[in-house]
Amino acid sequence: MTIYELVDIALKISNRIDLQWGLFISVHAAFLGAIVYIDRPLSRLEKLVALIMYFGFAAINYNQMDVQIQLLGAVYQDIVLAIQQGGSDVLNIAQRFSVEADMGRETISRRVVVAAHLLMSIIVLLSVIFDSKLPKRKE
Repeated sequence: MTIYELVDIALKISNRIDLQWGLFISVHAAFLGAIVYIDRPLSRLEKLVALIMYFGFAAINYNQMDVQIQLLGAVYQDIVLAIQQGGSDVLNIAQRFSVEADMGRETISRRVVVAAHLLMSIIVLLSVIFDSKLPKRKE
């Protein structure tokens, strides 16, 4: 594979990760918005169903992001190997991928994904558990 092909694959995987982040953010905004929008406390059954659906989504989303990050890390390593082999088509962008790999980009990305999923899971869990009706405002 040429460096150009490896960079192209890396960019496609990065786009997939961006898509997963967009989905992650959209689902959380919708979920938390729905809790705020519903003008009554959720029943126990509604809370249970909401949490099952949420944690199902979170598990799938986390798994997909983790797999994509691992694939991206593998492509980074292939780019590093291609540069080390001294291909004539070494591009500045390929060298940038090499720097990212040396800085531990895969490890950092995986930690960010874990932290974001844990934090949002806690926020959602607490939001559902402590959901209650807001007092009416006097006008």
